[in-house]
Amino acid sequence: MNEKLHLLSKVPFLADLSQQDRIECAHEFYWEIYPQGTVLIEAGKKPAAVYILEEGKLDSEDKVLGMVSLVTGKAATETIRSLEAVRLLTIKAEDFARILLRWPQ
Repeated sequence: MNEKLHLLSKVPFLADLSQQDRIECAHEFYWEIYPQGTVLIEAGKKPAAVYILEEGKLDSEDKVLGMVSLVTGKAATETIRSLEAVRLLTIKAEDFARILLRWPQ
């Protein structure tokens, strides 16, 4: 859990939450590992999840993927792949929507 909390504290939207709220929020996130070449976000589509890069390399400078599209309701503007195996902290789009409703900052 400490690893999740540390990573979530670096995400602008979640960094503003109290420690207790971040702990509650962290329960919705889970770890995933994807191999090199995995398409995580596809241009023109709404992401299935928000991904926070913990380890590995993507073909994007962003460390948080899918959040802007899910907040704005717009499709992703670029396709993002893993350039090597990646470890991501992930939350499904519908669970992220519940977090936005609960903490609408």
